[in-house]
Amino acid sequence: MNIDSDPRAASDRTVAGSVSHLRVVSDLEAAELAAEIPIGSPFAPGTALPLEWVGQTISFEAGVWRETMLGGLLASLIMIVFGLGSLATFPIGSTIIASGGCLLGAMALATRRPTLAMAATMGNLIVLAIGLMRAFA
Repeated sequence: MNIDSDPRAASDRTVAGSVSHLRVVSDLEAAELAAEIPIGSPFAPGTALPLEWVGQTISFEAGVWRETMLGGLLASLIMIVFGLGSLATFPIGSTIIASGGCLLGAMALATRRPTLAMAATMGNLIVLAIGLMRAFA
């Protein structure tokens, strides 16, 4: 509701509580205050970098990749089980499964669990070797 269009007289208006940190400003002051508020993209031209970043080389940071490859690590562990299960009936399929598990396990070395990723990679390598021996025997 617009206060100016209120039919009551100005003397009838009551203030529920006084707010000491608010003040009425003119349009000119409001424009000056609004000019101080940064708007737009922080990556726009003309935005300054913090001084400690200027001249620094930016190193690779895995970021989202680490969280994504936690799923790859789980898949690599599951592939060990499926590779072992298919050794007796389909050794070529076991080698295909184990090679995918090796790839996922190696990629998962960038996660927060590199020891488990190395164990998954080694487990898939063992299944791969057994599958290759059974396929060509």
